[in-house]
Amino acid sequence: MPEISKALIVDEPWITYLLQGKKAWELRSRKTQYRGWLGLIKKGSGQVVGIARLTGVSEYLNDAELERSLDKHQVGPEVYKRADYKWRFAWKLEDIRALNQPVSYHHKSGAVTWVTLNPEAQVLLKLACGELAISWEHPETSQEKPVNAIGATRVEFEKESVSDRSAGWEGTAGILMKTTNHQNSSSPDGGAERRKVNGVGLGISYVPIARDGSRFLPEVCNGKGHYTVGDKGDEKQFSDYEAALKYLRDMPKAKWRRPNSAGNWGIVSAIDWVKN
Repeated sequence: MPEISKALIVDEPWITYLLQGKKAWELRSRKTQYRGWLGLIKKGSGQVVGIARLTGVSEYLNDAELERSLDKHQVGPEVYKRADYKWRFAWKLEDIRALNQPVSYHHKSGAVTWVTLNPEAQVLLKLACGELAISWEHPETSQEKPVNAIGATRVEFEKESVSDRSAGWEGTAGILMKTTNHQNSSSPDGGAERRKVNGVGLGISYVPIARDGSRFLPEVCNGKGHYTVGDKGDEKQFSDYEAALKYLRDMPKAKWRRPNSAGNWGIVSAIDWVKN
């Protein structure tokens, strides 16, 4: 399952047509180089309501070409024959799906076409995608996997499987990091090896995130400067944030106390680990 970090803002009635399967081309005024999975945002709602895969972009479409492809974009001649009509590039979408439950996100001022989803929204969107009946096995030509400073190692995250656990590769919060060395390797898989995610990889720190979007950050200490972590009835207190974070990494499922929006402290459990 891909990590979807970008979302496209689509106005009515086009967003409804997309989700209902009535159209697959989204007409825009310019091209985009992006290819791959994206979220679909209903304009003005503050929510991701669907997902799709952007597979290509057409050349400039004249009136005759728009007429021939009407069933793909659903924009009628009363619209595209206007002198000021400029939306003549078709962004071609496939695997369009409506989410069972919309995902709220933080909308930054000035975003009118693309939105980079905040980390909490990315995690919740990933959970929502897990409920959909869809094949994720598609090449992502524009979503390159991160490369370290030397350029020798590509890193990808994948969910832990039963075979992973039996082989002793039990990752924190059910996530493993897979590294593939592309230099000086003669093995068939390029020298692939797997190791645990310990919250730090390639200089990037990962912290647990709960279903409500709260993360374990330095500011979640109580009034006495303590961090409370662990299972209910077996909680530990740390005055040092890094020590508390290390304890969470070693737990089968990270749990910690944090204040909710009303200021009441309660225990939450990690559903994933995200970049801090």
